[in-house]
Amino acid sequence: MSNRDIEHYIVDLVVAIFKINYMVQDFRSEGDLLKDFKSYDAVLRELQIIGEAIGNLLKNSILDEQYRKIVDFRNKITHEYFGVDIEIVWAVLKEEIPLLDKMLFKLSKGYSEKTKLIEAVDCALIDHQRIKQKVVEDFLKKFRKNLI
Repeated sequence: MSNRDIEHYIVDLVVAIFKINYMVQDFRSEGDLLKDFKSYDAVLRELQIIGEAIGNLLKNSILDEQYRKIVDFRNKITHEYFGVDIEIVWAVLKEEIPLLDKMLFKLSKGYSEKTKLIEAVDCALIDHQRIKQKVVEDFLKKFRKNLI
């Protein structure tokens, strides 16, 4: 088990979902996404991050087993890269990610260790400022403000 605080995994999830939504906002179909290999590869990477973070939340009993399918999907993406079905990816992006986003919003709003969660957001903010990801920085600032 990693020695990262659980709050960092929550922030990883929030950021990965934001990045996915940002990247796919202009695509109208799975075919459009697949044609843009940079975006497609980046989306798959963020889905891997989501699966890894969910796995750690499951290990720490933060989430229940209904989220195990996300970890399984992450494993499929990671180990069967060329066998990934774009229609399944698109369905995940359009159906599952919004549900996960809503769940994380509720989790973060009611999180008992709010100070630790804010500290994790601050760490992520520093990282994204360092690599000059202004859009993500702005999102994290807004997310942090909503936690207070």
